Amino acid sequence: KKKGLTAEEFAQLQENKADEATQKLRLKAMDGKTMLLVSGSFLYPSMAKSIRDSVKEIINMGCSVYMVFQADKKNDKYYQDAKDDNCFHQALFCDLTTDQAGE
Repeated sequence: KKKGLTAEEFAQLQENKADEATQKLRLKAMDGKTMLLVSGSFLYPSMAKSIRDSVKEIINMGCSVYMVFQADKKNDKYYQDAKDDNCFHQALFCDLTTDQAGE
């Protein structure tokens, strides 16, 4: 079951302080959220360790990760690295090379 933030915690989070308590609330607020991550071999030939580690940390916070990959790269090293390292809950493939890709 997702914990969520209490009204008091949410009010504290909105103060946006640069302290340890607020940072813990930021991380707690990730629980139950969904992240759409557009990434793939158009950025790097394989998944960089820094990206992998960050995504794994986000997953450990309770966030669901949906990764968007270039449609014609379903079997490239970047996708395979992300899949092998369990860096997403769902993979989506689309054409990221067109002018409409960002729409």
